[in-house]
Amino acid sequence: MKKLILTLALLPSLAGAAPITSQWIAPGNGISGASIINAPNTLWDRQTIAAVMAALQKNVPGGVAGLNMNGAMTAPLLSASGTFGVQSQTAYPSMYVGQDMTAVLGSPLVGNNTLQMGGTPLGTVANSPMGSPGLPQSLVISSHPDGPFNNGCGLCLFTTGGQQNTMLAELGGDDYEGDSRIVPISFDTAGIYWEAGSRQARLVLPVTAYTTTTATLSVSLTPQQLLLIHQGQYIITNSADPAASDVETWDNPHFLAGIVRSVDNTGPTAVITVWAWNRMGRSGASQTPSLTGLDTFYFPKTPAPVVFVGSPTKVFGFNTMMQYDGAFTGAGTRDTSSVHQLEWGEVDVNVQNETRAGALSYHGLTFGGGQSVPAGASITPGQVFTSESYELMLANDMPHHLEIADACGNMAIDTNQLYLPSACSLFALTPVGAVYDFDMTELHQIVAGYNERLVTHLTSDGTGTGSYTNATLRFGPRINGTKGNTSSTDTASLLGEIDFPGSTGGVALCGYGVNCGLSVAGNGDVSLAGALNVAGGATFKNQVSVNANLVTTGTTYYQNTAGDNIVAVAASTDASKNNVLAYSSLASGGASVLFNLPTTVGNDLTVTGGLETHGNAVIGGYGGSTLFKDGVTFNQQITAKSNIVLQGTQFFQSPSGSNIAQLLEQTDASTGDTSVVLSGLGQNTHFDIDIPTNLNSNLLITGGLTSHGNTVLGGFGGSISMKDATTISADMTVTGSGTIQGNLTVGGNGGTTVMKDGVVLTSLNGAGNAYACLNSSGQLYRSATACN
Repeated sequence: MKKLILTLALLPSLAGAAPITSQWIAPGNGISGASIINAPNTLWDRQTIAAVMAALQKNVPGGVAGLNMNGAMTAPLLSASGTFGVQSQTAYPSMYVGQDMTAVLGSPLVGNNTLQMGGTPLGTVANSPMGSPGLPQSLVISSHPDGPFNNGCGLCLFTTGGQQNTMLAELGGDDYEGDSRIVPISFDTAGIYWEAGSRQARLVLPVTAYTTTTATLSVSLTPQQLLLIHQGQYIITNSADPAASDVETWDNPHFLAGIVRSVDNTGPTAVITVWAWNRMGRSGASQTPSLTGLDTFYFPKTPAPVVFVGSPTKVFGFNTMMQYDGAFTGAGTRDTSSVHQLEWGEVDVNVQNETRAGALSYHGLTFGGGQSVPAGASITPGQVFTSESYELMLANDMPHHLEIADACGNMAIDTNQLYLPSACSLFALTPVGAVYDFDMTELHQIVAGYNERLVTHLTSDGTGTGSYTNATLRFGPRINGTKGNTSSTDTASLLGEIDFPGSTGGVALCGYGVNCGLSVAGNGDVSLAGALNVAGGATFKNQVSVNANLVTTGTTYYQNTAGDNIVAVAASTDASKNNVLAYSSLASGGASVLFNLPTTVGNDLTVTGGLETHGNAVIGGYGGSTLFKDGVTFNQQITAKSNIVLQGTQFFQSPSGSNIAQLLEQTDASTGDTSVVLSGLGQNTHFDIDIPTNLNSNLLITGGLTSHGNTVLGGFGGSISMKDATTISADMTVTGSGTIQGNLTVGGNGGTTVMKDGVVLTSLNGAGNAYACLNSSGQLYRSATACN
């Protein structure tokens, strides 16, 4: 009875408060469910009471939503799809649930499985630079996460599909229901929780036929399956591209795929239409997938032709697209936007009212997780990823890809491979003159269990006054040791280093960090403290001073100012001269070797070119012989402590360099006698012997002979021949026999002619030999025999 009263009471309200002006139209006597209501211009006109009663049933199809004791509805607001508006905006709904948006937005890109807020076209709006804007809407979620799993996130977002009531956010991730004694190690909550990963296809449907734009299924689709397929979905076949010639990899698949355009489920089997079939990332004519040529690399467990509906190949956790268009900010024809800054995100950490060191643990961004492979697998967990996989990439054309605005004393980067503390004034950390000894940067790698470290090290002995000259910078390798705190004297971990000493601009190469063998001063001077072994060529542009032995095992080249090699010095290649050092001329026209200091040659010296000496030259005197095979020019006095053997012609020159005399060996063809001939080459050449001269063999003078002292001719068993007229202006003593073939004038200059021996007279024809003798009275007489 109460129900009937309530129904009758609601009828005028539901009829739009229209008055009932006529009787009930009933099929029989009295009012029954079949009675027809007469209510013109209302929703109830010509409706039976039974239909009206059915429309007023709670929580049933076609009825009304029930209310609880607080007036809240106890049934879902929408069972499948619908729109929502607020107050005067009901003509422009602000939310769409599960609707085909083609009629609303003019585009099917938003599918029927989507809840959309805002975007309802408002038509042309005056003074709007967008022309026909969409109705904007905002979503505000006020939450207070306070438990593990889904209780721990204000917005829990799952992208792996399935039924949401089975998905759990991994927050405080211990299953407290499985063991009531478990208390999570950390009570974690999140404002937004994303879950993304190996999302399965919505449907895997068997296929019996393909065309260039369709896939015919072997079955028709159920209502539930139709809810899972819509326009705009990814759809992938397991048919391989028959024209593929490249190598298939996980990021270069060969299967054919497309985008769903429509579904026809009116026939005995469903037909899915796509815009085209092709390989991912390819364009061109659509292909027809094969029912037999299947892609067994990508789908090794699917031996029959199928399509994977709603199956992506890449899943983003989140993806932000930021766009800036200068056409809206004055670069074009309009000023409709004031945006001149884009910032992807910012995390501000504000700490207040805390005075205890280490009270707060903060982590900005962490890439974590774990990889595992089944027992017995042939790969390591890290090999699961492709070779180009990464956790962070900084790409694009950007002035700064990474900026670290750290404070003094911070650690800018600290990894297993890279150690980079902040750069700040050392004297902000230590007082002036203090000792500091620490690593500035480090690169690490583990080799056979040893920590190989490449370190930049800074040290000071505390003797400075705060200037940069007080610091010594070192760079070199270390073995093991403590990261960030390697002592410059820790020789057990030092292998070698480049040392930048306190001298301004200097650099040194040091073994074990302390044995600095090679140093370069700021002015470029090079100092070598240890032995220098040069395996290849060495070029010295300036003077080189060597304070120790210089050992060269290769060829030493000497160059001219143009950089051309002119002389090479190397050990002789002649096996018989294994210990001979050869100076070889490399320049055209020959090259000379100049010794500006006294030079002592302990062994034989062979000069194949010219030898020029500008100082005293001592040749020989060490028990060996000096041999000159070619012409030799001596510009100064030569002192020979041993024999000098001259095998060629010796030339005597004037101060102007002209040859005026020569000394050579000559053999008389008629007698076979060999003589040394001193010949004049210039006009009126004279030979002046200023010291007493003894000749042990014949002297042949073809020109004039002038003697300014006593001249003794003969006396050694030889003969003196004067073939031309000879004038002797001073006393001449002949102690041996003499033959005068020309006229002889003896005396006549006021002197006395003394002949102590007999004089043999010979006629012109060679006969009548006789002696001209002097008797005891001094008278000359002729004798056929020797004088008495």
